[in-house]
Amino acid sequence: MTFESSPYYLFHPLALDRIAADLPDVKLVVLVRDPVERAYSAHAHEAARGYEDLSFAAALEAEEGRLDGEVERLLGDPAYESHAHRHQAYRSRGEYAVQLERAAASWAASASTSSTVTASSPMARANSTRS
Repeated sequence: MTFESSPYYLFHPLALDRIAADLPDVKLVVLVRDPVERAYSAHAHEAARGYEDLSFAAALEAEEGRLDGEVERLLGDPAYESHAHRHQAYRSRGEYAVQLERAAASWAASASTSSTVTASSPMARANSTRS
């Protein structure tokens, strides 16, 4: 058994289709965390890495403008890389329902078997400490 992890896989509009096409029998496990905690933590992480210079509140206000048209560009040019989409989508990346619906559609369209498990991070942590 092998695991791979990246929070961006669920958010990128092409990643799940690519994964499902290349690895049709892969099992997808999605761990989600509280979206507010995730957004605040992501902002701190991006600021520490030098990818964000706005305060958390200002970054949330700027997010819609920063992301305007980025999904369309990503879909239109598979080689396009969006700094804003990857590093400054604090609120949007916590909108899990949209991302999980896309995941289900990717697997239904491409995979030979459908298997997606979703758990919140606190539940996963609690279950991992049980013997």
